[in-house]
Amino acid sequence: MMEALRHYFPIDSLLRYVDPSVALTLALAAAFFAYALFAHGLLFGSARESAPYFSHVTADGFLGVHGIQGRRLAMEDRFVAVEVDRGRVRVAGVLDGHGGHFAADFVKREITRGLAAKIETLKRLTDPKLEAKAKIEAYQRAYGKKKFVTRKFLAYLDLGDEEYKQISPDGSIVEDVNEPQEKFGHQVIKGYNSDDPRDAIKTPVLSSRNKAEHEQENEDDKSPSEAKLDLAKNASVKKKPTNVSMEKPQMPSKKKTTDLIDFVRSDGQIAYAKLLVSEIEAMDERLVHECKRKGHLGGSTLLLAVVDSGVLWVANVGDSRGILSDYNVVAEVRIPTVRPLSYDHKPSQLKERKRIEEAGGFVMLNGVWRVQGVLAVSRAMGDFPLKEKGVITAEPDVLSFRIGDLASGCVAILATDGLWDVFSNENAAAVVRRFLTQRPGDLDGAARRLVELAYERDSTDNVTVMIIDLDKA
Repeated sequence: MMEALRHYFPIDSLLRYVDPSVALTLALAAAFFAYALFAHGLLFGSARESAPYFSHVTADGFLGVHGIQGRRLAMEDRFVAVEVDRGRVRVAGVLDGHGGHFAADFVKREITRGLAAKIETLKRLTDPKLEAKAKIEAYQRAYGKKKFVTRKFLAYLDLGDEEYKQISPDGSIVEDVNEPQEKFGHQVIKGYNSDDPRDAIKTPVLSSRNKAEHEQENEDDKSPSEAKLDLAKNASVKKKPTNVSMEKPQMPSKKKTTDLIDFVRSDGQIAYAKLLVSEIEAMDERLVHECKRKGHLGGSTLLLAVVDSGVLWVANVGDSRGILSDYNVVAEVRIPTVRPLSYDHKPSQLKERKRIEEAGGFVMLNGVWRVQGVLAVSRAMGDFPLKEKGVITAEPDVLSFRIGDLASGCVAILATDGLWDVFSNENAAAVVRRFLTQRPGDLDGAARRLVELAYERDSTDNVTVMIIDLDKA
């Protein structure tokens, strides 16, 4: 058999006349071409890529979400949708993992367990109909087995020491929540342990994004206050990236615990901006510890919305993006308009690049602008090698919107960057608006339509779209 092959395909003779480096180049080119055909559904069909990975709609029609793996070899997008305080508070968002799905899974679980539980407690503490005894019990449960309250909390309840002792005879009073030497309830949550065998696969890839080198900046990527920057002329490399350090992981730093009452405003409402920043940064600290312990180098973006008491709060870390499809009413005429719910965190932005360089890092063009030449976002959950260098952060931007100021028919669109790679804000809003005009209330269908169009427009990433009906908030 081998002799016959050698007769018809004289490989040995050909190799005598072909330079080995040329042969290697041709082989790599052939492999890349085969992968391109596979990625675009031209090799082995396209059923796997276009099939939905998840699809979800709430029973009350508040939100619908649809996601596909697309042309990626793995699905790293996730979504979260949680009801708190018997449905009076809604927490929802999308996550875009990179370098594996571990970080996105971890953050999703932290939100559904830790953040949701803390909001539940705060809703009880701020409930004007609840008696002081019930509020004290809720406060004490939040901090574990030891029954204590802080003087600050007693001042909030307008209770003296004796009144507190009558309500909780075995309770103690401390000046600060950090005084008791114990780990406090849901404030310190053990890391997520996945049973998925894929978690055993370790990868050195910090970002799986692979966008075109000629990708152009547009105004959607920047806040109005940011100047446009020609990075091609001004980019400077300060130092070469070093190999990833896999040192023995250290325990998370003993960051001081914030008193729950510090998340209550003077008007008795929850201070969501402060709460979201504190909780997201605490989640990231725990995630970094778990990633170091288990050897996961990847991370995730996070775009999280909270709806409570007629206000929409949006926290963003990374380049997933949210928009409002709204209307301006002029002389009783409804004029469609689009408002940003978030601003992308890209290394190419002047503010982000300045922060990175001041921390000793650099931004380099590698397909797109990347932190240390590897990560295509300037803020992310996880990515511990870059966190250790101090060049990226998980600090979120938090914006708020009064739902009562919005026109009827307004919806929020939250999506991972697989959508925004091929859609502008205005185009995405127009598709959803047109779909919901024809099929009112079909949020899952509208999300599915956007995802399908993104795939047809050759988006190469996972694509997840969530649509929230703010009329039902």
